[in-house]
Amino acid sequence: RVALPRCGKRGEMTFYLVKGKQDLTAGKYGIPEPAAHCAAAAATECSLCIVPGLAFDLCGYRIGYGGGYYDRFLQSFPGQSVGLVRQSFLCKTLPKEPFDQAVDAVVTQNGWLEI
Repeated sequence: RVALPRCGKRGEMTFYLVKGKQDLTAGKYGIPEPAAHCAAAAATECSLCIVPGLAFDLCGYRIGYGGGYYDRFLQSFPGQSVGLVRQSFLCKTLPKEPFDQAVDAVVTQNGWLEI
């Protein structure tokens, strides 16, 4: 099963079960998100979270898109988190803030880095 996030007005993400493109609608900034008819998925139902980012470092920290949505979500997510990034955007270190959350692994086109 696949669950995708819908971002709330207060910076929270809630995940909903989707079966295909027909379950998506344009959300904030035109980014596709689960439609209103999709059933909510509890974080405990999810075993893997694929985390977007502009860049990741060797400790699993990332430069995101500035909303803090994934940092808030990952604080209490019980499953594994994986960042996807091109090898050229995998850095030795990145600046981080106290609220930033690291992923458990990073995947590039060259392989898998367990953190």
